[in-house]
Amino acid sequence: MKTMKTTLVYMIILFTFSLFILLPQTAAAQTDEDLTTFSLPEGAVARLGKGWIYEIEYSPDGSLLAVASTIGIWLYDAESGIEKALLTGHTESVRCVSFNSDGTMLVSGSADNTVRLWNLTTGMLKTTLTGHEGTVNSVDFSPDDTMVASGSDDDSVGLWDVATETRIATLWHRYDVNSVQFRPDGATLASADDDYYVRLWDIETLTQKATLERFSGDVYSISFSPDGTTLAVGAHRHYASLWDVGTGRLLAALMPGQGEDTVHLVGFSRDGNTLACSSPNGTLRLWDVPTRTENATLIKGPSNYIRSVSFNPDSTTLASASWNEVRLWDVDTGIEESKFTGHNEQIGNVSFSPDGSLLVYTDRYVGTVYLWDVATRTEKATLWHGEYLWRVFFNSDGTTLASQTGGGVLRLWDVATESEKGSISDVYGASFSPDGTRLATGHYNNVRLWDLTTMSEIIRFASPGHNRVLDFNSDGSMMASGSSDASVRLWDLTTLERKAEFWHRYTVFTISFNSDDTMLASGSEDNTVRFWDLTTLKRKATLEHSDDVGSLSFSPDGKTLVSIRQNYGGSWDSWLHLWDATTGTYRTSLEHSSKINTYAFSPDGSTIATGSDDNTVQLWDVNTKQHFWAIIMLSIVCVSVLMVIPS
Repeated sequence: MKTMKTTLVYMIILFTFSLFILLPQTAAAQTDEDLTTFSLPEGAVARLGKGWIYEIEYSPDGSLLAVASTIGIWLYDAESGIEKALLTGHTESVRCVSFNSDGTMLVSGSADNTVRLWNLTTGMLKTTLTGHEGTVNSVDFSPDDTMVASGSDDDSVGLWDVATETRIATLWHRYDVNSVQFRPDGATLASADDDYYVRLWDIETLTQKATLERFSGDVYSISFSPDGTTLAVGAHRHYASLWDVGTGRLLAALMPGQGEDTVHLVGFSRDGNTLACSSPNGTLRLWDVPTRTENATLIKGPSNYIRSVSFNPDSTTLASASWNEVRLWDVDTGIEESKFTGHNEQIGNVSFSPDGSLLVYTDRYVGTVYLWDVATRTEKATLWHGEYLWRVFFNSDGTTLASQTGGGVLRLWDVATESEKGSISDVYGASFSPDGTRLATGHYNNVRLWDLTTMSEIIRFASPGHNRVLDFNSDGSMMASGSSDASVRLWDLTTLERKAEFWHRYTVFTISFNSDDTMLASGSEDNTVRFWDLTTLKRKATLEHSDDVGSLSFSPDGKTLVSIRQNYGGSWDSWLHLWDATTGTYRTSLEHSSKINTYAFSPDGSTIATGSDDNTVQLWDVNTKQHFWAIIMLSIVCVSVLMVIPS
């Protein structure tokens, strides 16, 4: 019997190992990792886009550029622009970064209220420093690398001992601290905040020793000259100004011209001869410090908001970062040398083409629609809408793409030619018919059907309130609409009459037909998902949520339902919940790193794309977690069986 039991143990181990071998391959199993698979969460197989940029900094030797973003810290080869690594661990966007003197360590601050130290030799997190109660906006190493200063929205500057990884002191302001920097001799720390002051602190006594005169607005940015004698300041309604650190006296105000009286960003070159200044309208200028004259205007606004600037060690190149790109400039000529792209602003919506070959997503605020090749994970085309975008979606054959603005303008695009076909105004909700020939649009007090061949209106249904939530069944014979009056209406498009009406207790936010048209699911403000039998026209089942159901959708095969919770105020959370659509039982959840704005199934149902506030699209293997937990449960059962077998 003992031999039999031993044999069973070996069989179970071999069986479990075989199951793991047969699992779908994930990004973690790749040996030749590319930027789309860096540091992915469990279940995700790829990431499109590299997040929204907050700050950049050259390493001391000029070989690396660190980019603080919404998903982590990207490390670029400064020469080629190739991504070297992505450091992840912060649970919210990374707002600031700074190298130590020899480039072996990096410090970062985040909206998760933490300061983190990274070992760049190993690429691993060294420690997490906690204690701030607000976003960390600025960090800096002391010149001897023994201390780190951090400025936060909790109105304080934190001083941290690097060796002991403890907080030495807290220096208090009255409002949010936007910028901190050590003087090159390490004896003084400068900090700037929203109470219109720049404060100078004595590091030895940890006391305030001077205050620069009150500015006319928030102080956004400060920068010491390399010799430590001059401090540059950028502030609201104030020209870039140069101050004598010893006397606290104003040396000069750099006045570029009329209408640019706010400078939010300043940065000295490493040789101290050049000062880079940026205005809120995106204008970026270089000033000659000795003569106080303007050398060049690198970018003339209005343009992308410049988030950060950094000079390389020999002061020949300036890196500037907007929300979505890093640009390198020749300081002597003012000519752009290169550009690092792939970063992006907030993802508004994602959608797969019907054949799964294309994924489309939007930059919500810029009004740009991006088409990506799914197989190669490369950008294929860009469509310019020019307004705040709410959603994008394909028709059934993938030849037409619809993009809709927050203001209700719906544009139709020919995917092959990348040209606009037509537009409809005052649209709330919209949906293509399954054959792709018709479009349903919801308006103030009616729902309209359109012939897409002629772009003419077929019919209007008078249905006040049923204008945002629309869906066709698989053959286009029925259409459902949801409303703030808590009802779901089912329309027969053959007879053009209302077929049924279903009820929740509160507003209906989302509806979806399953693949064989036997069931309709609806999600509501009453925290439930309800399944409606389309044969009996009665409620079949109810799934309970812990909050409003903001969105739901059946997988293409109808076996899985995905839902997402909606928080107070209308935004979704960061979790997608997967349910067995046949039994109504919970399966698993997928967590994006930040609030999800949109999601979509691939046509074969094996992949879900999520677009998030971290400004990336992530691709998820729907089955990975399910396989994993199935194996765990199988192992538990096997062990239980062994325990009851006599020895």
